[in-house]
Amino acid sequence: MSNLKQLGAALTMYTEDYDGTYPRGQFWPFDSSHTWIMVLDPYVKNTQVFRCPSAGNDPYSYGYNIAFWGAGNPVNGMHGINDARPVSEADVPTPAETIWVVDFGRYWGCGEEFGIDDPARRHNDGFNVLFVDTHVKWLNDAPQRLWTINED
Repeated sequence: MSNLKQLGAALTMYTEDYDGTYPRGQFWPFDSSHTWIMVLDPYVKNTQVFRCPSAGNDPYSYGYNIAFWGAGNPVNGMHGINDARPVSEADVPTPAETIWVVDFGRYWGCGEEFGIDDPARRHNDGFNVLFVDTHVKWLNDAPQRLWTINED
């Protein structure tokens, strides 16, 4: 949970530096080297914060919710690299109920648009979640409503 709290602080600093806009999940050129992890690097003291101690051999410890910060479809409440503008704080009506970063392992991003909405269950058959309001919580289920910015 400590790593996620530190990532929340880094994401908040980035958001403040960029006038209330959140980092996109992926940037041009669209390959795995230009992701949210890269843009947060200046905001963290130690890159080990990107690695969950319980991750084992997973190539990535945490997944960025790319349902709306990756390659998205705004009609479905998802925003991302194809949008004319990045997602801003005003676009997220329920930050305490919206997943930002979650325990993951197979890819740098996760979310319903890729069918990748099942986080890594590496903590007592559950997973840790950083929400957009930066609180961190252990969950054993992540309903679809937590993955989008649509109001229920």
